[in-house]
Amino acid sequence: MNVVLLTGTAAGILTLVFLYLIRGLFARTAATDDSTPAWFRDFSLDAYRPMQRLLDENDYVFLQSQPGFQPRIARELRSERKRIFRVYLHEMIGDFNRMLGVARLMVVYSKQDNPELARAVASARNQFYWNVLKTELALTLPWGVVEAGRLLQAAGRIQESVREMSAGFGPA
Repeated sequence: MNVVLLTGTAAGILTLVFLYLIRGLFARTAATDDSTPAWFRDFSLDAYRPMQRLLDENDYVFLQSQPGFQPRIARELRSERKRIFRVYLHEMIGDFNRMLGVARLMVVYSKQDNPELARAVASARNQFYWNVLKTELALTLPWGVVEAGRLLQAAGRIQESVREMSAGFGPA
């Protein structure tokens, strides 16, 4: 009986966490007023490249090899880096949603019907949001492994789609 109760409680908690993450994700899906061609032209995913190194386990291995190492130091460092990573992630989600808003507008107002690009935009959106959910879960669980490269790839896909579509609209 205790196993069933424990399993049910764990499943309920995971469901609540999942719903909380989805709610937060979709609350930030609207394009903002600064989603302009100039913003898009100047935008670069390079600002998010540090995310790939921020939670690198090699730093903790190196830290453990240093004289005077204490586990508390590694815990504090990991906690601070997760906080910084989440700031980057929040900004990335905002930028992704700006690009997504631009892409949606371009699909709607395109002179030519291009269902392949519309599918590419939808696929990139789904892949990005799925990777955000997996990342949030990995940041929450003590044994989770964050794969920032997948987030960057998914954001890069929407960026490529918008660039491809913008070629049909003239100079960005």
